[in-house]
Amino acid sequence: MINLKLKKYGQSHLLKFKKDLKREEFSALKNQIKTLDFSYLNCLGEEKTEKATITPIKAMNLNEINKNQQKFKEIGLEALKNQEVGALLLAGG
Repeated sequence: MINLKLKKYGQSHLLKFKKDLKREEFSALKNQIKTLDFSYLNCLGEEKTEKATITPIKAMNLNEINKNQQKFKEIGLEALKNQEVGALLLAGG
């Protein structure tokens, strides 16, 4: 049953390393697979969204980031609640 479900949704690779699992581990994996609704995979990429604008932010030093950590966390959590996506590229040496 598990094999058929995985094959139907193109997820057979999830069992690639089953021979390396202990009996209890494989049993847990099977239980997880049974509960997953792979039909959601068919919906990926169907939603069309408007393109967003990417704008640079001003550079901040570590002290400024630490000082505003709670504020940044709240902004991030609010964005997640609104299903918004953000990206931040950090560079340093």
